[in-house]
Amino acid sequence: MGMRQLEPDLSRVPSAELRRTIEALERFPAGAQLTRAALAALRLGHLWPALQPFAALDAGSLAFVLGAILNERAARPSTHVELVWTGGEAKTAYARPTASVVRELFEQAERHVLIAGYSFDHGASILAPLYARMLARGVAVDLYLHIARARAGQELAQHLEHEVASFFAANWPFGAPQPNVYVAPRTIDPSLHESLHAKCVVTDERVALLGSANFTDRGQSRNIEVGARIEDAGFAQALVAQFRAATSAGVFCAAGERVAEARGPAGEESQ
Repeated sequence: MGMRQLEPDLSRVPSAELRRTIEALERFPAGAQLTRAALAALRLGHLWPALQPFAALDAGSLAFVLGAILNERAARPSTHVELVWTGGEAKTAYARPTASVVRELFEQAERHVLIAGYSFDHGASILAPLYARMLARGVAVDLYLHIARARAGQELAQHLEHEVASFFAANWPFGAPQPNVYVAPRTIDPSLHESLHAKCVVTDERVALLGSANFTDRGQSRNIEVGARIEDAGFAQALVAQFRAATSAGVFCAAGERVAEARGPAGEESQ
């Protein structure tokens, strides 16, 4: 009995990763072919199952094929939006329950999850599927976490360290691996009145959930909350890129870094 032929399917590969692959292929020597090792060296080894059916092509031909796929995506954008709801009507045909969608996004993650949240509780149950994917698949998680203002006169870095430790103690009983935590320094300053109020999940830069629900028992199952699950790689990539650009600009910093300056430019007031 012969080996089963692999069927090419690049539908779940983010466009940004296809572009990175094309850029790498364009630097290959003439006639060279893509290999698993070459992808791994580019930190794109997870794409090998999707690209293996094309491995017989030389680098130039494969770059042409991938470019055609990107052009097709640009010409025919595919977006699927679903209504997401917490509350008494969550079981109707119009919407999917928030808790179910959050769990699904965590359980389906293959590479990366971005979470932004204002409030968390019951993390042992809400975040357990995410931790399972981190263990099973090596999924990387970037968590943008709201930190409340420090008290007047309190040392800011000490306050940050305490609040992050409290988050893990209350919501992450699993141990390692842990998410990479980012915070907005301006929200910590007692003289300012700013919050990280965004609530979203982005899985593999492919599917995003945006809504009003916090990552709490009330937000996931008891309040009246509304949101949208958006399956659109371009939108998901833009959302992740926005958070990363804000981090590069200093709006956010890694929680492990000392907060040297929490205030904005002198004289600037929050809106």
